[in-house]
Amino acid sequence: MSKTRDLSKLLSTLGSNIGSTIIGFMQSGTGAILKPVQDELKDWVKVTQFGASPSASASANYNAFVAATTYAASNGLGIIIPAGNYNLNNNWVISTTGMRIRAEGKVVLNFTNAGNCVSVDGGSSGSYIFDVHFGTESNPIWINGNAASTTGLFWRAAHHGSASAKIWNCVIGHRTQFAVCNDFRITVSNSEAVSNTLVPTTGISCERRGAGEDTADNTWWNPIVEGIKTSTG
Repeated sequence: MSKTRDLSKLLSTLGSNIGSTIIGFMQSGTGAILKPVQDELKDWVKVTQFGASPSASASANYNAFVAATTYAASNGLGIIIPAGNYNLNNNWVISTTGMRIRAEGKVVLNFTNAGNCVSVDGGSSGSYIFDVHFGTESNPIWINGNAASTTGLFWRAAHHGSASAKIWNCVIGHRTQFAVCNDFRITVSNSEAVSNTLVPTTGISCERRGAGEDTADNTWWNPIVEGIKTSTG
């Protein structure tokens, strides 16, 4: 009977809000260290923890993405987007140094708004951000705009980061402004689309933000684009 009570107490503890603090996790590989599961889980937040869902409305998903981004930025965490198609009705802005955004499976972000879809933005003047990583080489994030969408991925005053994305249905696929030393893996093509699309006027646009603030020293790895434009404006 005592063993049964002890087991019941252990299971109750593991199922409580402190359970993850007493279970260890060690990554495979030389030099790996043991950490509580809670520490591993707290390295990332999921947009679904804030109410995002492929079945949710565009406004609900947008609010959830913003809430997840704000929380992650305040706590030094990364963001995971679970697999699915998410509708959003506004420009998703990422404006904090060190942000990491990853897809968990195939993620398609469908934007219904005019203007930009996703913005990695260090500001319009006098500021910049570093080390933002959007998507991964093995799992890019898909961005689907609409006929009113100006830019699929806007990257301004953000340096030493990376982006992996497949973009369609926008006037401009990937617009950079004062972007320095980034690695980009970008596809801008209606051949990637899952529906009828707007063929982009400009696939990639490289611009300056202000005097002496040019886009420079970036690498686009094997870009697949419809339209390339450079501008000093």
